[in-house]
Amino acid sequence: MAHIRPYRSGWRAELARSFTPASKTFKTKREAQAWVVVMESKGPGGPSKTLQEAVDHYLKTVSTQKRDAVEWERRRFKALVDHFGDIPLSTIDSNALGGWRDSRLAGDENNPRVSGSTVLREVNLYRNLFKLAVNEWGWMIVDPFKGVRLPKENLPRDTVWRWPQIRRVLREGQARGGKTLEVTQAFHIALRTAMRLQEAQYFPIQV
Repeated sequence: MAHIRPYRSGWRAELARSFTPASKTFKTKREAQAWVVVMESKGPGGPSKTLQEAVDHYLKTVSTQKRDAVEWERRRFKALVDHFGDIPLSTIDSNALGGWRDSRLAGDENNPRVSGSTVLREVNLYRNLFKLAVNEWGWMIVDPFKGVRLPKENLPRDTVWRWPQIRRVLREGQARGGKTLEVTQAFHIALRTAMRLQEAQYFPIQV
């Protein structure tokens, strides 16, 4: 972890690292911040961890503990690495993430435009990665999502489901089986009874 504080007539940067703690005094805060970034990019064995290394570590230690979430998180992380490249974590800041946010909302020839709600779901995943990199793994100094403006949630949609749509969903559940079938069964029960999700678990009705 790094600390930058006023010191006499300038600023003192202190970097607490397990291998070699370091500190230095500068005339301006900006110089101190720049020094911290450079020092953070250096480790006992060379350069700092990269984005891909952080993603791999997260998938191995965090995603595998989540039920039915690994594949979605793997796809979203791949998209993040495709956007930035396998760059050092220390080079990712709020400005870079602001650019990523804008590109997701605007879309391009390779990626379709997405909604604010979609961006927020992705942000929740990525922000957790960076928080762990800062607070637990010690691979970054500052959470780069601090100060990043986030889009608003989409307004809820009012949709009237017609029987042809319902039938397609139920048939898809029958075809896929597994969790998809369970979800479509709960969907059918809710349509018939207006039963809430927590109530439906007590009535394993087959459709």
